[in-house]
Amino acid sequence: MMINNILRGAVVVMAMASGAAMAEGRVSAADPQSVSDFFVEKGIEATLTADQLGDPLIQLQTDDGVGFLIWFYGCSDNADCSHLQFYRSYGTGGEVPLETLNTLNMELHFVKFVLDKDEDVAVLMEVFTGAQGMTPADFDVFYGQLTDVIGIFEEHVGWVPG
Repeated sequence: MMINNILRGAVVVMAMASGAAMAEGRVSAADPQSVSDFFVEKGIEATLTADQLGDPLIQLQTDDGVGFLIWFYGCSDNADCSHLQFYRSYGTGGEVPLETLNTLNMELHFVKFVLDKDEDVAVLMEVFTGAQGMTPADFDVFYGQLTDVIGIFEEHVGWVPG
């Protein structure tokens, strides 16, 4: 009986080590530093901090000066998060009609456009990275999709950064 428990313990430790090895080099919400590192390697300034609840938060500063926030969700005691959300806000002051956002939400995938309490447009995209994380190439596909959709939005509403 004791040998079986030792063997089971060894199998669990090996499985955990194997999972950690598989996740190495991957982008994962469970490892916020890996998300920050992904952007730094792309030449984008990324600052890893914490939100008001102590969950990870990344502030990205992109070339257009608007940037993103990356919120982490599904966290357990401010760690081991399961997914993240890109967030970008535009100070539109109610100049973009809800109907425009609803149309974009129906036509474009992966991203949601919403009006916040100040009637400014917020762009949100959720990414579930899974227990093993994502390859940097796969994560880059999501980020590319986000930037493409943002470009479509900005062109559609005539947004000029600055």
